[in-house]
Amino acid sequence: AEDVPFHFTVYPLARTTVLLSDKLYRYRMTEGSLTHVYNARNSREKKLEQHLQVLASIFTSWRSHGIGALCPEQMVTWCLDFTLFDLLGVAPEVGAACARRLSSLLCDMYGPSWWQLPRDAAVRRAARAVAEAKPNGITLGKVDLMRFFVATRGLAQCVERVFRRG
Repeated sequence: AEDVPFHFTVYPLARTTVLLSDKLYRYRMTEGSLTHVYNARNSREKKLEQHLQVLASIFTSWRSHGIGALCPEQMVTWCLDFTLFDLLGVAPEVGAACARRLSSLLCDMYGPSWWQLPRDAAVRRAARAVAEAKPNGITLGKVDLMRFFVATRGLAQCVERVFRRG
């Protein structure tokens, strides 16, 4: 996952960014790829750990480059989208411990009220559930999780994913 911290460091520091429609490389998914391995239920803890390290790396880099608390609402939303599915897919006590780490990273970057930054109610509800994680897990119902993903990814993508799996 080296590409994520790289992009989050380079783009904010770039004076100019050019987007090309050219396909400069082809990303191949093979059966043994880390993406497949990490999506297996028993590997979610490793994936979650890696994602928390990525977030810590991004925030450390931003501080060292004097970027500071860049795009607070959008970044909180992105961090939740990056981790929430896996936070809820591991053992409750592991999810709670990781939620506390995520909350600590966001608190250090955006302050103790970081969970109030998202304007969208579904995103704010998910943020609050992470911020208030209990030792036995995160309290976020399936409907609230669904609302979160619809708010962050859109209804069309969520419906498409459900039918693709079925």
